[in-house]
Amino acid sequence: MNELKKNTNDSINSSNTKSVGGLILAAGLSTRMGQSKPLTRFLNKKLIDQTVKTMYDANISNIQVVTGFEHERVETYLQSNYSSDCIHTIWNPDYGNGSILTSIKTGLPELADYERVFIQLVDLPCILPETYQQLQRAMQETGKKAVIPIVDGRRGHPALISMDLLPDILAFESADGGGLRGFWKQLGDKLMELPVEDRGCVMDTDTKEQLKEAENYICSRRSL
Repeated sequence: MNELKKNTNDSINSSNTKSVGGLILAAGLSTRMGQSKPLTRFLNKKLIDQTVKTMYDANISNIQVVTGFEHERVETYLQSNYSSDCIHTIWNPDYGNGSILTSIKTGLPELADYERVFIQLVDLPCILPETYQQLQRAMQETGKKAVIPIVDGRRGHPALISMDLLPDILAFESADGGGLRGFWKQLGDKLMELPVEDRGCVMDTDTKEQLKEAENYICSRRSL
């Protein structure tokens, strides 16, 4: 795992660490997987390693990870294998309610010094670095407050938000339980949906079969 720490330091040296931060949501109950999803084996490491790598490859080297289910194990793993200058953890005590909005509200204030933040689910490990870059360009060129990738008409991840939205996110409460979707809806024309050609944005790994598919997808991409 020393390689992971080296990659961390390399990423710091090549990125503007105060403009863009990363928020990885890793608090879920992992009911369909049947085990801690972040610590599930993936490409001879762990699933969370690959998700972190997608951000490192896009020069996002300051990352807040929100933990929940089995948080002690997840936090111990991250603290043992990554530099504390780059990977930070915070526990969401409300992780059991099933809404990722609670994890966003838990983790996002820890990145309040950043201009923009990518919000990424731990179980989408196949996103291309170019997609992060496309989202950033779109926000810079349009001035939108949030940009979400769209693949074949389906919304995916990561979402890029301007931290101008932080007070609104923290204050948002949906009477109908709409959660994050409800927040996106209220943004109106401040939100941009950006069509991308990146299957990784919507390639979930909720089951062992989907994990294997994701591993095969990454391996085939590396062979090109």
